[in-house]
Amino acid sequence: MRHLIRIFAVAAMVFAANPFLASAKTSPPPSLSDMMLTTADLSGAGLDGFVPANGWTDTLDDELVGFYSENGAKNTDVRSMLETADFKEARGLVLFQPSDEDPNTPAAGVTLVIDRFGNSKTLSDVLAFYVSYYGDEIKMTSTVGDESRAVGFSGTEQNGAKYTSVSVIFVLGSMIARVELYDYPGVAPDVKPSLKRVQAIAKRLAVRMSQVDTGPSLDLGVLRLATDGNQSGYNWDYYDRLDSTGVAYFGESASDVATFDQIDDADGIVDVYTLNQWLSSNGSGDVNWIVQVRTFGSATDAETYLNNTEQREGSYTDVFDFKIAPSAPALGDSAVAYSYRVGQEKRTSTDRRYRRVAIQIGSSVIDVAVSSREKLAPAAVVEDLATKEAACVKKGSCSLEEPIPADLTAFAASLTK
Repeated sequence: MRHLIRIFAVAAMVFAANPFLASAKTSPPPSLSDMMLTTADLSGAGLDGFVPANGWTDTLDDELVGFYSENGAKNTDVRSMLETADFKEARGLVLFQPSDEDPNTPAAGVTLVIDRFGNSKTLSDVLAFYVSYYGDEIKMTSTVGDESRAVGFSGTEQNGAKYTSVSVIFVLGSMIARVELYDYPGVAPDVKPSLKRVQAIAKRLAVRMSQVDTGPSLDLGVLRLATDGNQSGYNWDYYDRLDSTGVAYFGESASDVATFDQIDDADGIVDVYTLNQWLSSNGSGDVNWIVQVRTFGSATDAETYLNNTEQREGSYTDVFDFKIAPSAPALGDSAVAYSYRVGQEKRTSTDRRYRRVAIQIGSSVIDVAVSSREKLAPAAVVEDLATKEAACVKKGSCSLEEPIPADLTAFAASLTK
């Protein structure tokens, strides 16, 4: 039941590889998610056991400008710098190494962030600002990409955990990437950050960023809603499955992943991309907007998967009140609308309600959902979002972020505080 477990797991460039881009009228942007390093890539750099824990997207908005203004820079100066460089978007991915004592506690982490710009002429200025923001500069022993610099930093997280880190930040074409390795002293295994280690990771990332055929580019066909970090944000924005192999999440065991792979293999699933965003009127994340894009070995496999929705989704032991809607929006080759509750047979305040629409388009199935506590989201809210998601797929790519629909905001506000 990975599609439910993963919702709460954490509180380029060949476009022909993307199955959605056949009808695209303009060239889509590169896939930043496909450029990210995997668990195997980090293992090749000498860092074993690091698995994804969180993923997100940034655009040039008040949230990002506010973030980079936290150390004393003026909001207007930060915005002007990023606008001059024509900041487009950023994708981030955090990978944790589980501690020896508790697999749900990280011993160390790697953060990967790739920023994409439209004007590469001023990226040296942006790089210099990033260096001043992220720590004390360290002299590098070699260059990564077109230009690179390194910083070190020690700090304390909100939960009181102390950490030390080393970051390499580099320019490559019209992109800036940051690779940070950080360690929590006293938590085994001890992975001491060093410039040598981080440079090795950064060089691998630079190679991946410069490759042409990097992956399925499924992140391009996902409808993201605008976030502010206060009333809305990201839980997950990355792959669940790549090239017929499951992507282990932080906190999952090898047997968990093997079970998920066995199910996905039987269904003929090749790749899965998941977006999970939270939003609420009181900052508690009472509502989630979820998009899952699955590609299959054939259109027949995709059709079978869609047709088996009730049999598959309704069979889980913690799913209750499963209902197929009498009608679904006319989207793609076929679509099905359905809803259910996750929890105990006797309703409780912690139960989650899901209203979903699944759409088959060729050899892909796109499943969108709004999950919430207390009550189901209105069908019209989910169907309107499903229509926008289907339009993204037809176009070949989505806008970077769409404003949160007023009716979805109103629904979140209607939940008990």
